[in-house]
Amino acid sequence: MENGSSHKVQIIVAVLGLVGVLATAVLSNWDKFFPAPPPPTIEPTRAPTAAPTPKPPEPTSTVPEPTRAPTATPPTKALEPTTAAGKVLFKESFGDNANGWAIWKPGANYDAYLENGEYVIEPKSPSNAPEVMPMTFQRPENFDLEVSAIWKSGVTDHRYGLVLGVDADTYYTFGASGNGQAVVGINKGGAGDGIPDPIGWKPKTAREGDGVSFNKLKIEVRDNKISYYVNDRYIGEIANAIMRDKWAIGVMVQDKQKVAFDDLVLTAR
Repeated sequence: MENGSSHKVQIIVAVLGLVGVLATAVLSNWDKFFPAPPPPTIEPTRAPTAAPTPKPPEPTSTVPEPTRAPTATPPTKALEPTTAAGKVLFKESFGDNANGWAIWKPGANYDAYLENGEYVIEPKSPSNAPEVMPMTFQRPENFDLEVSAIWKSGVTDHRYGLVLGVDADTYYTFGASGNGQAVVGINKGGAGDGIPDPIGWKPKTAREGDGVSFNKLKIEVRDNKISYYVNDRYIGEIANAIMRDKWAIGVMVQDKQKVAFDDLVLTAR
């Protein structure tokens, strides 16, 4: 009996020893059997994912932005240059006689008078009947001179028109006729006979006279050159050979015809 009890005791002691060894081994390798959870990850700071707040609209400016390229479709052809309107130096509408035009009615050689806002000249002989206005300021290098003229009655084969020159004796005439022609003449020292016209008669270059239709007669002076136009139609060009410091503008009628003038305008260019 004693031997059997002793044997049981030995077995129990051996088991307890084994359990101890196993427990020590487990405790020694606990982290291998049951690893610790990883530490929490900390993310760096980042922008929010929510939609950004919309920007307020920019104020509208009334000042154009010169640095911005135009968005309009470019033209398909070159634009004509815009020219300045020019400075009006003298303007006569003949509504009154504030400028002191000559009034002859009845006159010895011709009648000249204001009627219905027009200046009418009516010669009584084949001679010229010029009326000019001396200019009291320096003649500009470049200028335009124009007038509207209406043939009323009388002969149709003599001139009427603009006067540009020195005075009532020496001047150029930029004319038209009742039968629809244009011409440029010259008068020196009160005489025009025997002096060739700088630009001869050109048929069908003006409106024929019917008592109501007008011809717009215009000259463009550019330095020493004078270009003549009738109703914007180019007639020709001459060189100034008579005007120097003294100068005058006006109108004229030749031979027995009645012509009315309106809107005489001198414009610097």
